[in-house]
Amino acid sequence: MTHHQLPAWLCSMRRDDREITDREEIWEIVRSAEICHLGLCSEGWPYVIPLNYGVVGEALYFHCAAEGTKLELMRANPNACFQIEANVEMIPNDMACGWSVRYVSVVGFGGLSLVEDDEEKLKAIAALIGQYTDREVELPERVSANTLVLRLDVQSMTGKRSTGS
Repeated sequence: MTHHQLPAWLCSMRRDDREITDREEIWEIVRSAEICHLGLCSEGWPYVIPLNYGVVGEALYFHCAAEGTKLELMRANPNACFQIEANVEMIPNDMACGWSVRYVSVVGFGGLSLVEDDEEKLKAIAALIGQYTDREVELPERVSANTLVLRLDVQSMTGKRSTGS
């Protein structure tokens, strides 16, 4: 699958006072969150779905059914967007328009592909489980054969911090 070059506007942020520029800090946000919103597009229409995920190196992994919208859209257009947020805290205010929110977030782009290699698949599934628990989990051998795994190779991402002010 061919991935297109990202346009410059996708890699910039309007509020540079909130931008997180440290790449390791951005990856720490990705590794610490629980849900990834994956964005795909086909025929000019966006499709966003919340997913569990795991991280290995600089790739995000998702498991999916053997058929369905995600696979159809990925096959039509492998370019994807993702968004992750963590440490979300609403800040109430007596004034109706005075409410705010604290959070850290990451928006990224990359190419989505189907993982064919059984060893990579098992590492991805272990990372997916590891995203949510520190417990040691033994995977049955059939897991690799019966599970489809998608890999998002991250090309670009930006981090953002809102202090709620």
